[in-house]
Amino acid sequence: MSGRDRVRLRTLIGKSFSLGLGLSLAGPVVYGLMGLGARGRVFGRVEDAVSCPWAVVPGARAYLDGSSSPVLADRLLAARELWLAGKVERILLSGAATAVEGDETLAMRRFLMEEGVDEEALIVDGQGIRTIETMLRARRYFGVESAIICTQAFHLPRSLYLARLAGIECFGLVADRRVYVKRHKDRAREYMARQLAFVDRRLWRRKEPEL
Repeated sequence: MSGRDRVRLRTLIGKSFSLGLGLSLAGPVVYGLMGLGARGRVFGRVEDAVSCPWAVVPGARAYLDGSSSPVLADRLLAARELWLAGKVERILLSGAATAVEGDETLAMRRFLMEEGVDEEALIVDGQGIRTIETMLRARRYFGVESAIICTQAFHLPRSLYLARLAGIECFGLVADRRVYVKRHKDRAREYMARQLAFVDRRLWRRKEPEL
């Protein structure tokens, strides 16, 4: 290894260490601030929710047989209740159409149609790979300006944070309807996801997701 390569390696290691240290120190602050930012915007019951043109359902695991995981099913049921109550007119189903486990958006659409939601009310985006992509694409490509996001309580603060960055006037409806088997793992993962969302904001305006 040349002297120049050694310098580059030390610089890379130094930057990585600094970034990791910064995130570890700022982690609790970022996590808490996103939680505070969601206050007053999250509803536990459909009857308490405001009316918006859109409900947005972020994707979650679907199975190869076309069924929805419990987490995804509860998100969809929350959106269905909003639609039945006349709180929203359309529902954006945003997930990974190419997920290894199964096509999330196909499962989402099928679930809601079987639950009696009109097909005309359902808009599908198969490229919502991450929450950041879901919100950015919702605003840029589907014209979502005001929405109620239907997801689990642990996921709502980050979802609302990213939706506001995208320019969406947003609220949240808690979708939790049961005790989830992987709830502890999901909460641990969410801690890191909020740090990543905070870093992602710097790249926000440079991101140009494809249709």
